[in-house]
This record gives sequence, structure tokens and C-alpha cells, in this order.
Amino acid sequence: MGVPSNALALLEKKSDTYQERDPEKRQEYSTELAQFDAHPRVYLDEAGVNDTEDYGYGWCLKGERFTAERRGNRTERVSFMAAWHQHQLIAPLTYEGYCNRLVFETGLEEKLLPALPYGSVIICDNASFYKGGRIEELIQQAGLSDAEKS
Repeated sequence: MGVPSNALALLEKKSDTYQERDPEKRQEYSTELAQFDAHPRVYLDEAGVNDTEDYGYGWCLKGERFTAERRGNRTERVSFMAAWHQHQLIAPLTYEGYCNRLVFETGLEEKLLPALPYGSVIICDNASFYKGGRIEELIQQAGLSDAEKS
């Protein structure tokens, strides 16, 4: 059973935003980042997928209940990290399991840093495994900057 084409014009799109966002902190970050305008910017992130991932919603006839089975136990996870520089994906790394500081440091040292031009600025989110350990030391040894510390 399809949706009438004239009904599609009535659908609204939803845009999610975070309640915790702070306009002043965003402006401070933009100002801080502007001091690196002359440097190559590299955007870094990681993500992962469990083999139990599925969408928890679906379609069915009005008055009927949609049900879907999912596994309750933990199964395999495949994760990846990569960087984006000058419209190109660079230094992709896939691995099994979750990211932690050791995985990140290894990927940084063996894959990402050798692929970056001298003076690059690495921009990433505030995941806990991006902080501490040998990360700042590795970045400085490679002649790069991380926008958070500089």
C-alpha cells in the first residue's frame, strides 16, 4: 500500500539540534580556529556498526502493530576512522571492536600522521579517547597542531 503523491507535499522535515549547544562557546571556537586559516585543515572522525543494527521502526497497515526481532546479546562491531582533507578521504583504518586511546594512537601514528602535510591542523570532536596519552606528543613530533591545544 503506497502513500498518495499529494500527501508527500504535507510531510515536514525534522532537523535535530543539541540542547546543550552554547552560542558563546561556538563563537570562541570559530575565533580560535580562524588563527589557523593559513594551515591545511584535516577533519578526523570515527564510527562503528554492530551487526545487530537495524531501524526500530517500519510500516504496516493502520490498526496493525509493526514488530521486529532484535538480538539481545552483544555481537560483532566493525569500526573505522578516517580523515577528510582537500575533498579527499585519507588514512582510512578499519578494525574490529570499539575505539579506545590505544587504537586511536596506533591509527594516528601509523596511518594519519605520515599522510598529512607539515603544518596541518587536525580538527576532531571531543571523544574521550582523543585526549591524553601520547596523542599531543605524536602530533607535535609530526609538526602538526591540534586546534584544541594550540
